[in-house]
This record gives sequence, structure tokens and C-alpha cells, in this order.
Amino acid sequence: SDMAAPTPLHRLLQGEVGSGKTVVVVAALLTSVESGHQGAVMAPTEVLATQHYLGTEQALADAGLAPPTVEGTGTGSLFAAEPVSERPVRIGLFTSSRVTVNFRDGDVGRAEGLAWLADGTIDIAFGTHALIQPDVDFHSLGITVVDEQHRFGVEQRVQLRDRDTAHGMPDLLLMTATPIPRTYVMALYGDLEVSTIATMPPGRSPVATEAIEGDSAEASLDAVIAETVAEGRQAFIVCPLVDTSDKVEARSAEQEYRRLTAAHPELEIGLLHGQMQAVDKAEAMDRFRSGEIDVLVATTVIEVGVDVPNATLIVVWNAERFGLSQLHQLRGRVGRGEWPGRCVLVVENATEDAETRVDAMVRSTDGFELAE
Repeated sequence: SDMAAPTPLHRLLQGEVGSGKTVVVVAALLTSVESGHQGAVMAPTEVLATQHYLGTEQALADAGLAPPTVEGTGTGSLFAAEPVSERPVRIGLFTSSRVTVNFRDGDVGRAEGLAWLADGTIDIAFGTHALIQPDVDFHSLGITVVDEQHRFGVEQRVQLRDRDTAHGMPDLLLMTATPIPRTYVMALYGDLEVSTIATMPPGRSPVATEAIEGDSAEASLDAVIAETVAEGRQAFIVCPLVDTSDKVEARSAEQEYRRLTAAHPELEIGLLHGQMQAVDKAEAMDRFRSGEIDVLVATTVIEVGVDVPNATLIVVWNAERFGLSQLHQLRGRVGRGEWPGRCVLVVENATEDAETRVDAMVRSTDGFELAE
């Protein structure tokens, strides 16, 4: 009803990790397309923007709305049981390194992609900060969605909304998977309506969480990893550092990748961190999603939005170095399919504060309780 109203929607959608916010967003985007407008989704990282794009591409294919199909005469209703007429919904992914669309094989040039945005060929654009560059122009932008909105500045969120003001102010939907305490919401987001998804989809099992001391963890963890893969499942191993540091005593992704590769020659081990080239990051994520990689060693680049239902184990090294929201987000990467998830927090040099955080994680899987 907000979208149908004459004033623009201005709403914050918050919900537990894996609670189904993406489904709400796809429905909102399709509502805008059905009304003859476009939609845009901006996410803080390339991994997350790609995840949104791939998830929507799959949803459109499942609904029979993916190109190429014969063009109909107008959209009809995308939601009716038997639409009067249908046309495919054309979507595009825009990042600093690539432009991909669901109606053309392979990557396309940025100039060509921007031309399709400007003339309305692309109905829905997904992207990173690449969507708010000066050369981006929309044909008729109906709704803008900003995911993990706390990672963007106020000006950046407004810049996306102001990409196309010729057709009036578009609706603005902000979303976060980090539940925000009510007092903060009132202080920081007083100008927004707030929608909360407080329940999880049926069939989700809570993720079993345990904390272990780091000194003697390697051997027992290696056994758990081998057991997980033997069952046909996959695992994430998260480290706080990219590479070994002289100043910080903590596990690095590069070091753990080398160690696991040597310890498990029979397994396919992958590596993902923010200092890798965009094309290598995309390849690592694609191979993990498709099941080619058994174990993905990563930094917190996988913290949000990565959805691999077959992953059931996440090990977080030096858990004492992460904040509560981060740990809860990381835990949300597993238990997303039909198999129960397991989260192992490895603690090495914990302060009293850090111990309190880890204890809270073991005690509760409720993001709202943790936020308070």
C-alpha cells in the first residue's frame, strides 16, 4: 500500500539472517516493473550484489518470467494466477569490474549496459557503488533498494534515489539483516517507517553454536571438516586477517588456506578475500556455489548475503576479534538448507568483553536479543 500511495515509500525492512527479506524485495521490484517503471538494488560488496542478481535471476526463471521469450503486448499482472499476457523481466548487474544481463550471454560493455538502463531495456539493476556514478541514468526509476544500508553514507543512499527525478521521487526501501534495537531505530531512523520480519521460514533448524580454545583446535577441527565433506556438505573457514602480520597475533586466510591444502590433499579448498581481483573472487564464489569447492577459506567478505544451502559448517578463527553483529551474520551463512548448521567459534586470546560476546553467541541464536 505504501508503493501505491501518492507519497514515496520511505521504509526500513529489518529481519533475522535468512528470514526472507529478499523475497519481499523481489516482490516490491516486480510491483514497480508491472507499473511501467524500473527498480534498482545497491549493495555494499560485489559478492552481495552478485548474490542478489543471481537469486532474482533464478526466481524469475522459476516464475517463467526470464528472457528470452516472445514479447507480449504489455505486462499484464505478474502476480495473477493466469496473467493476461506476460513479458520477460530483464535484469542487469553493474559492478566496477563487469556488467552482466540476463538476456545476453557473457559480460557486456559498461556503455552498452548504461544505454539499456537509460532507454528502459533493463527493468531492474543490481550493483555496488557503480550504480551511483555520474554516468548512470535511468529511464523511469520507481523504487530504489539499499541493502546493508548502514554500510553506506546518507549522501550515497540519496544519490541512488536521485538518479532519476524526472518522473517524481522514487520509493526508497532500506534493508538490514543486523537487527537494530528499538531505541536506536527511533534516534537514527526517525524519518523511516520500520517493518520487521520476526520469524524464520518453516523448516529452518537453529544453528548449533559452540566455542573452543584455539591451542589444540586444529586436529579436532580437521576431523570435523573431513566428516562434513564426507557427508556431501560444504564448509566455511573464516579468518580475521588476509595475510600473516608481525603486529597482530591472529590466524590469516592465506596461512589457513596453505595449512588446510597440505592437511587435506583429497579436498578441494578455495580462498576468498577482499584483496583478490574481482574476477578471482567471482570465480571462487561460483565454484563454491556449484559444489566444486568443498571448503572455502575466507575473511569477512562472506559476512552478508552469501546463500549456499549446502554449506552446513562455519569455523570462525579468533572469534574474540569480531563484533557480536559480525559473528551473528557469519553464523547466518550456514543452516540455510534442509540440513542443520554448525558454528564453531575458536577463541585464542579473549578479553573479558570478548568472552561475554562469545558466551552470548553460544547462548542465543536470536538476532534481536543479541542486538539489544
